[in-house]
Amino acid sequence: MDKLKLTFPVLYGVNGPATAETLGCWYEEKRNILQPAAFIIGSQRTLLNVTYSSGPIGRLRAQDALGLVGFYAKQKISVTTVDPQRGWTANVVGSSSQ
Repeated sequence: MDKLKLTFPVLYGVNGPATAETLGCWYEEKRNILQPAAFIIGSQRTLLNVTYSSGPIGRLRAQDALGLVGFYAKQKISVTTVDPQRGWTANVVGSSSQ
């Protein structure tokens, strides 16, 4: 990171199966890779959106993430809950504050 002069944190050198278990994403043993997982975290350190993908379709793109951040910024967010059967969910309460 120092060599590349990066100004943001980078995750590397992780234990694939253990990290997949922690994040709740899929680990592919054949290629020793984690499938993509994207997290949008609110100012109160709560998960506003979690996207998991098992392939190239359905990945959270940068422009979609920016759109979600803009949407959440205009909403009243109540609480983020975890449902082990369905995964992470965010409850949005109220209407736009416009």
